[in-house]
Amino acid sequence: MIELGAVVLNTKHLQAQKNFYQHIIGLSVLKEEDNKVELGVKGNKEPLITLISTNLPKGHHYGLYHLAILVPSRKDLGDALLHILKAQAPLQGASNHGYSEAIYLADLEGNGIEIYHDRPKSVWNYQGDKIIGITEEMDAEGVLALAEDKKTYFMPEGTKMGHVHLSVENPLESQVFFKEMLDMDEKFSMRDQATWLANGDYHHHIAANKWAGVLNKIQDIHTPGLNHFVVKVKDETDWHRFLEATETHPEYIVNQSAKEYFIKDNNGIHMLVRQDYQ
Repeated sequence: MIELGAVVLNTKHLQAQKNFYQHIIGLSVLKEEDNKVELGVKGNKEPLITLISTNLPKGHHYGLYHLAILVPSRKDLGDALLHILKAQAPLQGASNHGYSEAIYLADLEGNGIEIYHDRPKSVWNYQGDKIIGITEEMDAEGVLALAEDKKTYFMPEGTKMGHVHLSVENPLESQVFFKEMLDMDEKFSMRDQATWLANGDYHHHIAANKWAGVLNKIQDIHTPGLNHFVVKVKDETDWHRFLEATETHPEYIVNQSAKEYFIKDNNGIHMLVRQDYQ
């Protein structure tokens, strides 16, 4: 089993981005240095978002399409939506995906953000080993009806990084990469345009699309946008399977230690795969 950890972003405007993730998204500063800020749920030690300062110009690279923050309940989504509306931050959409309800926005540098809750698995559309997603208008009134108008908003306990959606050159190649390295299976796809992948019975931990076109550059880990994201391997069986994959595909390894491997795919997208069990 795997879970996602922090998404690490390079930013040209560290203080402004810190304020955005605090005051619009509702995260708390967990640790702050001159060129780096870690933000997460108040009272937790593990960050959801890490911001790293960079002076390099923004380019057109493969990388992040959006990060997706999973809140525990529909009421929690309502609380987040009400807070964002009160803050007058521009929303980009709100969708019912069948397995989830989600709202979309972007941070100050254009990094996409999804905030969502999972609907009960009893209403997910299973077709064999696939989980079919839809995109319909979200019942915003129903979601907002559950919201509590709070003077000060913080993301609730139990919030975590639910999935990461990537912009890539070839989603089918990404599908092969994540199957080989992290034993993720395709749960849903849009032919060669996009794919949704998961380890186990989740709807997706990773999605990958080529909607940005094929003219992007290989991801540069130092430019604004995605630096890397963390994948937490939660059991011994999956960890040993991952170690076997690194032996088969050493070309993906950037560096490694006993319990962490820094790897990258053919798009230059980096991820830190970490042993996360006792």
